[in-house]
Amino acid sequence: MDRRRDVFVPYEMLWWVRTEDLSRCLQEWPQLRQLMSVYILEDELLGSLKPDEVQADLDYLALLKKDEPLHEAERRFQHVLNVVRERRGT
Repeated sequence: MDRRRDVFVPYEMLWWVRTEDLSRCLQEWPQLRQLMSVYILEDELLGSLKPDEVQADLDYLALLKKDEPLHEAERRFQHVLNVVRERRGT
Protein backbone atom coordinates (compact mmCIF):
# COMPACT_ATOMS: atom_id res chain seq x y z
CA MET A 1 0.00 0.00 0.00
CA ASP A 2 2.86 2.40 0.69
CA ARG A 3 4.02 2.23 -2.93
CA ARG A 4 0.51 2.39 -4.40
CA ARG A 5 -0.52 5.32 -2.20
CA ASP A 6 1.31 7.77 -4.46
CA VAL A 7 -1.09 6.93 -7.30
CA PHE A 8 -3.67 9.10 -5.49
CA VAL A 9 -1.45 12.21 -5.15
CA PRO A 10 -2.61 14.02 -8.34
CA TYR A 11 -6.29 13.44 -7.60
CA GLU A 12 -8.79 15.35 -5.55
CA MET A 13 -11.34 12.96 -4.12
CA LEU A 14 -14.24 13.38 -1.81
CA TRP A 15 -15.03 10.31 0.25
CA TRP A 16 -18.19 10.15 2.29
CA VAL A 17 -17.66 8.42 5.60
CA ARG A 18 -20.19 8.44 8.37
CA THR A 19 -18.89 10.07 11.53
CA GLU A 20 -19.39 6.89 13.51
CA ASP A 21 -17.20 4.97 11.00
CA LEU A 22 -14.42 7.55 10.73
CA SER A 23 -12.09 6.25 13.45
CA ARG A 24 -12.27 2.69 12.09
CA CYS A 25 -11.53 3.88 8.55
CA LEU A 26 -8.57 5.98 9.65
CA GLN A 27 -7.11 3.02 11.53
CA GLU A 28 -7.48 0.73 8.51
CA TRP A 29 -6.00 3.23 6.01
CA PRO A 30 -2.86 4.55 7.73
CA GLN A 31 -1.03 5.09 4.43
CA LEU A 32 -3.84 7.16 2.96
CA ARG A 33 -4.11 9.29 6.10
CA GLN A 34 -0.94 11.08 4.95
CA LEU A 35 -2.89 12.36 1.94
CA MET A 36 -6.23 13.04 3.62
CA SER A 37 -7.84 16.03 5.16
CA VAL A 38 -10.86 15.21 7.26
CA TYR A 39 -13.76 17.63 7.20
CA ILE A 40 -16.91 17.40 9.24
CA LEU A 41 -19.51 18.46 6.71
CA GLU A 42 -21.69 20.37 9.12
CA ASP A 43 -18.76 22.22 10.71
CA GLU A 44 -16.31 23.15 7.99
CA LEU A 45 -17.18 22.21 4.47
CA LEU A 46 -20.64 23.71 4.28
CA GLY A 47 -19.27 27.19 4.93
CA SER A 48 -17.06 27.04 1.85
CA LEU A 49 -19.43 25.29 -0.56
CA LYS A 50 -21.49 27.35 -2.95
CA PRO A 51 -24.82 26.03 -4.22
CA ASP A 52 -23.80 26.57 -7.84
CA GLU A 53 -20.69 24.41 -7.37
CA VAL A 54 -22.71 21.53 -5.95
CA GLN A 55 -25.31 21.98 -8.69
CA ALA A 56 -22.55 21.78 -11.30
CA ASP A 57 -21.52 18.40 -9.86
CA LEU A 58 -25.13 17.23 -9.98
CA ASP A 59 -25.44 18.41 -13.58
CA TYR A 60 -22.33 16.43 -14.48
CA LEU A 61 -23.64 13.31 -12.73
CA ALA A 62 -26.88 13.65 -14.70
CA LEU A 63 -24.90 13.15 -17.93
CA LEU A 64 -23.43 9.82 -16.82
CA LYS A 65 -24.90 6.37 -17.25
CA LYS A 66 -26.24 5.44 -13.84
CA ASP A 67 -25.38 2.40 -11.80
CA GLU A 68 -26.18 1.97 -8.11
CA PRO A 69 -23.07 3.79 -6.81
CA LEU A 70 -23.80 6.77 -9.07
CA HIS A 71 -27.41 6.87 -7.91
CA GLU A 72 -26.10 6.96 -4.33
CA ALA A 73 -23.60 9.72 -5.19
CA GLU A 74 -26.35 11.74 -6.83
CA ARG A 75 -28.59 11.30 -3.78
CA ARG A 76 -25.79 12.45 -1.48
CA PHE A 77 -24.91 15.47 -3.62
CA GLN A 78 -28.58 16.44 -3.66
CA HIS A 79 -28.65 16.24 0.14
CA VAL A 80 -25.53 18.42 0.35
CA LEU A 81 -27.13 20.94 -2.02
CA ASN A 82 -30.27 21.06 0.09
CA VAL A 83 -28.26 21.61 3.28
CA VAL A 84 -26.09 24.30 1.68
CA ARG A 85 -29.14 26.13 0.39
CA GLU A 86 -30.84 25.84 3.78
CA ARG A 87 -27.79 27.22 5.60
CA ARG A 88 -27.45 30.11 3.16
CA GLY A 89 -31.16 30.82 3.13
CA THR A 90 -31.51 30.41 -0.64
